[in-house]
Amino acid sequence: MPTPILLPDESGYLTWPDGSVVLWAEEPYMTYTLFDLTYRVARELGLTQEGVATSGSTTTLIDTVMRTEPDDYWNNGTVWVLRDAGGAGAAPEGEYATVSDFVSTTKTLTISALTAAIAGADRYACMTKHVPLHVIIQKINQAIMDLGPVPYADITSITTAADQTEYALPVAAKRDLYQVWIQAIDDDANDNQWRHVPNWRVQEADPGAAPRLIIPQYDAGYYLKLVYLADHPELQVATAVLSEYVPLERVIYPAVLACFEWRKQRTGWNAWDDQIDMYRQRVEAVKVSKPIHRPSRDFHYHYTGGNLVSRVDEPDKVYLE
Repeated sequence: MPTPILLPDESGYLTWPDGSVVLWAEEPYMTYTLFDLTYRVARELGLTQEGVATSGSTTTLIDTVMRTEPDDYWNNGTVWVLRDAGGAGAAPEGEYATVSDFVSTTKTLTISALTAAIAGADRYACMTKHVPLHVIIQKINQAIMDLGPVPYADITSITTAADQTEYALPVAAKRDLYQVWIQAIDDDANDNQWRHVPNWRVQEADPGAAPRLIIPQYDAGYYLKLVYLADHPELQVATAVLSEYVPLERVIYPAVLACFEWRKQRTGWNAWDDQIDMYRQRVEAVKVSKPIHRPSRDFHYHYTGGNLVSRVDEPDKVYLE
């Protein structure tokens, strides 16, 4: 349930004119796949049309209502199955395919094979060949690479061992380790009670070799949580997932901009200059409005000398002087 919004003096709740309480709800985190990203880029490009299939198979889509275009109109385009008619998210929902042929008389698109047959009432979207699917995927991955490193958390790679203070770091955490935590309780996956590991450090290694994480001695059997930054992997299959730390627009807008520029370069036309200018502005604006939030770095404390002094008036405090 969203939280009601308090007045500035916290004396009561803001209400609508009808007396109902104004609610506050943050935008939820959602998981987006390459399927979602490719479809949203194509939709932003203005190249898609949606419809409801009347029948089909694993290699055909038939829509006798909306598909009135001439023969071959959709050839080399793309089809996305947006929703399975059963409503349970079953295949082929979430799958895309390329179009090899379109026959106007039968309203049939011949497509690359899906994992399940298209059925009547499945909702779909189709796109013309003007920006091929492989180009959209390429531009999405370029946008992901341009983001730079994004946050990750690893809670399974390292378990403490008896009489051991050095551990091989996972390769992904080698570049930019920000935080190290340890379980306070090792027998309850839902109550780890993570605590900061003090004064950990990384012993660097040669290229291709794993560096060593150096920590204080702990009892055996406790997981370490590593919070680090690393480059986002490329997305190559429809089910590949975009990190939830990345706002969707930080990928969609740059990819759309790159696709418009690709079309302009390929055709030599200036028809998309207005869209190019608009998406350049959106790309810069979203960097400010939706930054990628990165974790804070652990502090490392080092004693550099001097006397430890306990002041009489503050007996529970120790000062470095």
